[in-house]
Amino acid sequence: MKLSYIITFAAVVVASTAIPANAATGLTTNNLAEQLQVGRQLGAGGGLRGSSQEGEQSQNTPSTSQNDGNTSQNDGKQVKQDDGKQKSKDDGKKKEDKEKKEQEKKEKKEKKEKAKKEKEEKKKEKAKKDGDKSKKDDDKSKKDGDKSKKDDDKSKKDGDKSKKDDDKSKKDDGKYKKDDDKSKKDDDKSKKDGDKSKKDDDKSKKDGDKSKKDDDKSKKDKKDDGDKSEKQGDKSQKQGSQKQGEESQNEGEQNQSQNHKQGV
Repeated sequence: MKLSYIITFAAVVVASTAIPANAATGLTTNNLAEQLQVGRQLGAGGGLRGSSQEGEQSQNTPSTSQNDGNTSQNDGKQVKQDDGKQKSKDDGKKKEDKEKKEQEKKEKKEKKEKAKKEKEEKKKEKAKKDGDKSKKDDDKSKKDGDKSKKDDDKSKKDGDKSKKDDDKSKKDDGKYKKDDDKSKKDDDKSKKDGDKSKKDDDKSKKDGDKSKKDDDKSKKDKKDDGDKSEKQGDKSQKQGSQKQGEESQNEGEQNQSQNHKQGV
């Protein structure tokens, strides 16, 4: 757009320098007004301000052109035609951009609606699956309930059987207790008998010890009596031998005395 404006401005300057002096002022004013209008049509911002400023500079520039004013007018029309084409082109581009944006907006909306629809369908499908799962869970829960009832009935039967077993066990325990008591009494009696037997054994042992002492004493007495008898025998023998010796000696002395007497 700036390039188009520069070309247009250059054409205006050339035309201004070529027109006759007596027509320069009017044509220049008209061309400047048209050029200012063209500058406004070409765009906003810097381009617009540039067009206005350069138009004013052209107005202040003295015209020295001697060419035909019709040439400038034709150039001005050509510039207007070019600007019109450019404007039409810009309008077409704007329209195209607008249509493109609307199409994108439409596609975005359709995409959003499609996503929403898919989300709803997924939600419905999930709800259906959840419903099916819930039904299965209910069926399973019912089966579990039936099984639990059967287990409870079995448990009750087992409980009754266990109670009977407990009662029987209590009776058996009572019988076992009686047997234990009898066994305990038998053990006590056996212990007493054992104690009595031990006392008897102790008494028998004491009697045995006493009998042994008596035997030892009897043996000692017998031995002492034997020793005493032996001593008495030895003494008697000794006394007898001594007496006999004395008697023999006396007899010998007597015989010797008699013999001596006879010899004398």
